[in-house]
Amino acid sequence: MDKEVIKKYKILIQDVENYVLKKNGRRKATRKHWTPEDREKWKLRYPECPLCHESYDESNPITKEHITPLFLGGPERDCNVIAICHKCNKSRDNVMKKLLATTDIAQIRERWPAIKPAVDNFVIWCHITLYDYDNLDQVKDLNHAFKNERNIDLAVKNKNNFLINNSKSFFYSVLDSLRNITSKKDMPLNSGSDIKLDSVSSIIPAEKTNTSSINDNTIIRPDVIFDLNNWVLENWKNKSDYNKMKTQILRHEKDNGGNRKLRTILKDDFDIPKSWSVKKISSYFEDLKTKIQSSTVKTPINTVQEKEPNVIPSRDELKVILAKNITKRIGANTYKDGFKISQIAYIFKQSKEKYEVSWNKFFTHLGVKYEENVETTCKKLLLELDLTIEESLDKNGDQKYLFSESN
Repeated sequence: MDKEVIKKYKILIQDVENYVLKKNGRRKATRKHWTPEDREKWKLRYPECPLCHESYDESNPITKEHITPLFLGGPERDCNVIAICHKCNKSRDNVMKKLLATTDIAQIRERWPAIKPAVDNFVIWCHITLYDYDNLDQVKDLNHAFKNERNIDLAVKNKNNFLINNSKSFFYSVLDSLRNITSKKDMPLNSGSDIKLDSVSSIIPAEKTNTSSINDNTIIRPDVIFDLNNWVLENWKNKSDYNKMKTQILRHEKDNGGNRKLRTILKDDFDIPKSWSVKKISSYFEDLKTKIQSSTVKTPINTVQEKEPNVIPSRDELKVILAKNITKRIGANTYKDGFKISQIAYIFKQSKEKYEVSWNKFFTHLGVKYEENVETTCKKLLLELDLTIEESLDKNGDQKYLFSESN
């Protein structure tokens, strides 16, 4: 990237660095959502998305975009807000996650300054693509990554109609160095396998080890989730079993048509953070095994009675049960400020385990198609229950759900 471009955005880069290093004493800004009236007013200013130039509609509505992301210290002010369509917003978010491998500022701080070049380039790209068309060719790597997500070419769609070359740039060497550094530590980069850059074309594939095809980058999630609880109960002893577990999970993923990496599977399907070390994962599995064993204590032989299996109720009956299980917890201190989707997922998990079915069978029985991960699918199921739901935000800007006790 040209020094003049870096100099031009110096104030924004410095602002992010001050936030990361806690030099400005600023906390993460609280996200404020637009009202329907706000959206209509923004449509007057931006009648079409400035990135894809498509008009807004129900299938692709107008959304609020923070140009510098909130988690990197971006302010909740008009100077950092713009309207773009939902599809472009989601694609920009995916580019950020693949490049930085996290949306947790604590992990960014832990990896600083190794990750600084990548953060600087991303912040500059966020701004250039929205109003600085003359410098689009300075961020061609991320332009290609966005194109891969959104299937549009910023070089074609922008007002000046620039063409982007596929020549190698400084950004490649930055990320190559970043991968080498983080591969020596226990960082959530999957030893660099989550982000692979081709030296010829600037594509950031989504967790594919084969770079022979530029467009072959789709993450495939199987419909069947690996039975981790049962495997841990039968096989886990200590951290020496980690590689055995890895082999079994990846084999299950491949046999069922998936192509995700191990750490991604653990995060998506079992909510195990990518930042956890093998030692921490081992400790978690040992605790899990103890809990499973304690919940299945054998009854003395002289008191054994034939027990009927738990028969899963009909779809409508089970939905009523799930709604009651949620409302039953409304008065508890843990939920007095509302429910996080992870807490909702835990309530659903208790029912799933009661009827001894997999997540896939649980969701299928309720007529809900499995989405990106368990929590995303639980959110979809939640909206289908007979509950009066009010969405809210906690002090950290995270989504929460409030329910009426009259449900």
